[in-house]
Amino acid sequence: MKTADLVDMQLDYFVAASIGLSVGFVKCKSRMKPCHWITVYDGDDDFPIPKYSTDWSAGGPIIEEHRILLQPSLDRPNVWLAQEKFGCGHFKYGSTALIAAMRCFVSTKLGDEVDLPFEFQL
Repeated sequence: MKTADLVDMQLDYFVAASIGLSVGFVKCKSRMKPCHWITVYDGDDDFPIPKYSTDWSAGGPIIEEHRILLQPSLDRPNVWLAQEKFGCGHFKYGSTALIAAMRCFVSTKLGDEVDLPFEFQL
């Protein structure tokens, strides 16, 4: 899947993987259909993946640490552009600044395409 198309839990999953966290899925029971919770393993316990693409307290430190530049798109209304300062031209768009920044971060770390885990296809 193209990193430019990642959204929601998919994007958060790949942000966590880009940071180097041990990410996985925990099965849950649903009467409607099978489901999986995305988790991070810290060596002792599993905990939910932070919402990097929607929560500034989770995504903001990544933007700061990696010096991701953000600006509203000049030619596309309601769209943000993100570029990693030292990323040799990596840039991505998003409907919010956080989505654009997290797509940019994942693209810089993992490339412009990633393999989507099977669990996302359920």
